[in-house]
Amino acid sequence: MRITFGSKYNQIQNSQGSLQSRLNELNAKIASGKKIQSPYENSHIYEKDLQLGYQESTLSQNIDVAQNAYNMTLSTDKALSEFNKALLQFKTKLIQVANQPQSPSTRMAIANELSGLRDHMINISNTSIGGAYLFSGTKIRTQPIAPDGKYMGNNQKLEALVGSNIRVPFNIPGSDLFFGYNADSQAMVTSNIKRYNLSKLHPNIMDRFNKDTSPQEIFLKATDTLRDLIGDDDDDPSNDKKVYFYLRGVRPDGTRFKSKFELDQAYTNLSSATKVSDLLEKIGREFGNNQATQVVDVQLNAWGEIEIKSLVAGSSNLDFNLLASTVDADNIQDIEKSGAPLISFQKSPYLSSHSISQIQGIQDPYKQDQLVLPASLISQTTKIPANKNTMLSEIFNSDVVSIRFDGDFSKEEDGEKIPQILSFSTKETKIYDVLKDIEAFYQQNGHNVQTEIADGKIILIDLDAKQSGQATTLKMSLSTHDQEGNLLDGIPSDYHHTYDDVFFEKRGSKLVSNISQISLSNDRYATDQTKLFDVAGDISGQIYNLSIKDHNGKNISAKMVFNPRGVYLELPRQTPKEQESSIIKIPVVNLNEKGALNLAKPSEMTYRQFMDALGLVMNYSNFEDKVYEELSKNPDDYTPKQKELYEKILLQSQGKVEVSLNQNGQVEIIDRVRSTSQMEFSLSSATSDDFSDQALRDTQTGLILHANNALTVNRPQLNLFDSLNQAIQAVQDGIYRPDEFSQAFNQDMRNIGIQNSLESIQNLDEHLRKLTALNGSYGKSFEQSISKNEVLKTQVQTLRAENMGADIAEAYNKLQNLSANYNAVLSSSGKINKMSILDYL
Repeated sequence: MRITFGSKYNQIQNSQGSLQSRLNELNAKIASGKKIQSPYENSHIYEKDLQLGYQESTLSQNIDVAQNAYNMTLSTDKALSEFNKALLQFKTKLIQVANQPQSPSTRMAIANELSGLRDHMINISNTSIGGAYLFSGTKIRTQPIAPDGKYMGNNQKLEALVGSNIRVPFNIPGSDLFFGYNADSQAMVTSNIKRYNLSKLHPNIMDRFNKDTSPQEIFLKATDTLRDLIGDDDDDPSNDKKVYFYLRGVRPDGTRFKSKFELDQAYTNLSSATKVSDLLEKIGREFGNNQATQVVDVQLNAWGEIEIKSLVAGSSNLDFNLLASTVDADNIQDIEKSGAPLISFQKSPYLSSHSISQIQGIQDPYKQDQLVLPASLISQTTKIPANKNTMLSEIFNSDVVSIRFDGDFSKEEDGEKIPQILSFSTKETKIYDVLKDIEAFYQQNGHNVQTEIADGKIILIDLDAKQSGQATTLKMSLSTHDQEGNLLDGIPSDYHHTYDDVFFEKRGSKLVSNISQISLSNDRYATDQTKLFDVAGDISGQIYNLSIKDHNGKNISAKMVFNPRGVYLELPRQTPKEQESSIIKIPVVNLNEKGALNLAKPSEMTYRQFMDALGLVMNYSNFEDKVYEELSKNPDDYTPKQKELYEKILLQSQGKVEVSLNQNGQVEIIDRVRSTSQMEFSLSSATSDDFSDQALRDTQTGLILHANNALTVNRPQLNLFDSLNQAIQAVQDGIYRPDEFSQAFNQDMRNIGIQNSLESIQNLDEHLRKLTALNGSYGKSFEQSISKNEVLKTQVQTLRAENMGADIAEAYNKLQNLSANYNAVLSSSGKINKMSILDYL
């Protein structure tokens, strides 16, 4: 009996414990609202809860990230809105100046307002939120725009992770905003020499029916005749010579070309005369226009200047240089030497690196009593046209010891005719002395003349011809000579007639080119790692002349030869040696991390390698000939020792001269020692002036760094602050259109003017609107992301509640039932505990 009742007792105890445990479990469910309290209670529910919890946390984080990024897009949107307002005010004031000619004081006041708006835009550009700059790319702690407008940030975008592998940008890098690319924009260039209808300007010479009509400055129109453009020295249009045009340019597809074509300006019937429109059509055809396709639009603007607009949207490649003459020549230099007039359609304040030994005076067709020497004499010291007080030593380089004037006079002595030549030493001689001695020289030979210099050109006036109303029959030529009296190329080409043979613009310690290096494949600016081939095409076999003053101001004439087997420099010996070549050939080494010893090939050469070679040349006189001789040995099998020497020279050169590409893709040469550099630099193709049939066929590729080319009005490649500064400068100087001040020789020559600046500003306005819309799309993406993630978060929370949440009503009912059972067990257990041995008995 004792065993039986003991078993009952144990059974009651177990039931009580089980019920107690189940009651505790139900109480915990009711108190916490969860099905389980610990993982071991139900591993499936717990694992699913972990998964849903992770998803909920991820969605919460995505919402926070998206919200922060959204706030930044709102700040960016506000900044862009202010930027657009400021640019609109800028454009409105520019239109005001363009439409209503202002007094100088009013223009300066408006220019100051424009400067204030530009400064305001710079301040907007430097907007920061919580110490993070909006427009610095990923360099959010760096102020993006320096006071001079230089961009200090990068081109990287900040991205927010708003989902699994879903990244959304949330900033506009300054590289896109200030130096962006407008794919819808069309490139446009213009000549910068105003052209008048010469028949209207000189009716007394050219118009037999209106000789007594007053001269009128009427701009040339496309409907005018070619004779109205070229001019004539009589009133008979039927005897005019053919006109030959020499065109160099870059097509919208990036191919370079040269073209020579002729047009007949003579006519007997005005209705059949060649029109200016025929010239424009011919230019268009040379750029690639045909009956089926138009790639450019060639027009004459309101000031008689040729404008070419690319019809290929997004192409940055477009350029031209145009010359005209009545002489058919295979080389431009032959025209310069012949004494024939050469008509230019563009001009730049760049000194020519090309010189000739002799020039002939040209009779002015409209002042036929005058001879003009076709060379603008520019002071190399002041960089302005020479005047009476200019020294000859300022005009000609040190190799020119004397200049000579020849009037085709001779003196008979002992039965022989001896030419009469007037000679001047270039040392300590002023232009004033030259002019006076020329007058005396002609008077001694029986001619009454007057001389003067205007815009750097020496003019001889035949006073006898002027008095009689006849054309002068006098002649005059100028030549330059060396120490031994031999002819020497010392007369610089006129700045109107140059192309790529011009020196870089000097700005204190910098030399800056004016042509951006643009990749043909993506229309983006070149970088250090861009290959020359990607910009200039295949230049294998081409030779380029380098005319420079190196870091120490030493004159050097060198070459860069793009031999297919390897690129090399040709440098002159500083100390010539007998029975040895005066030229040292230095291969350009292909430096790379692996230490390969091969030479740089034209097709593989990068801009960094190219600019390193230029830096070596600019540092030329800082090394002795023996160093260069060592580099010139074994060009096909360069030794490691030679390569180390090449690297050493490059490193030492970089300490004095830095050559790089700026933010506009232009080559800059910086003197790292002097604040005002002694350096000068020019790179030109050896065949630049060659217009022979073979050269015309071969010219499809080429490297151009700096040129007297057409002005750029608009390009898909943008530079916001440069465009603003150019417009402000135009307002300050009163430049309404290119060639506003025809006689000026300064940077105003290259200013596109107020009215063309409006075209450039309009392009900027469109670009800003696109970026504002792009930023708005970022904001919309984040709004949608936040909304979506919040919905997903709610769904996950619901699933998580369903998975983990307890049914409170069910748990409460079970608790009631278990409580009754538990009370019954407690009652039974109590009764048993009260029983004595007697109860058992």
